[in-house]
Amino acid sequence: MLRIFSLIFATIGFIYLVLFVTGYLIPEEYNNETTFSVDFSPRDIILVLTDVEKIPDGKSEVDSVEILGKYRNLYSWIENLNTKNYRKFRHIKIVENKEVVIEMTESSYGVTGSWVFIFDEKENDTEVTIIEKSKNQSILNRGVRFYFGQNKETNDWLKLIRVRLFGLLLTTP
Repeated sequence: MLRIFSLIFATIGFIYLVLFVTGYLIPEEYNNETTFSVDFSPRDIILVLTDVEKIPDGKSEVDSVEILGKYRNLYSWIENLNTKNYRKFRHIKIVENKEVVIEMTESSYGVTGSWVFIFDEKENDTEVTIIEKSKNQSILNRGVRFYFGQNKETNDWLKLIRVRLFGLLLTTP
């Protein structure tokens, strides 16, 4: 029995060491760009990105949202995650039918950055480009994300857009 516990403990230690070394070697800064198309207008997508109170409807890891402030149509807010972590965001810029810029100013797990959403309206759909420029100060988190997806935040935004737009599709007469 002691042999099994020793083997389990050694395996966990080895995995932790691999994640730590990998995170140490990975740069703090991360840049990513992804493009996709949706059958909605830029106005609909901007509505999704600015309707802060409905973020938990499209991001399953978000338990609740606290709005910290609002200036015109620019919000600042905290997303409380179901892992007991949090992240603080704010809108930096909204250009009607063209662009939205969102900044993560703080998170409990060491990630900050900005996400620029650029909209290019085509005949039947809108091409959306998300440009991520983030920084991850947590060595262990960088190691985990190297193996399980460095673009987690971008994927969260992509999921929010798709889920909320699908919801709009279902509720629009």
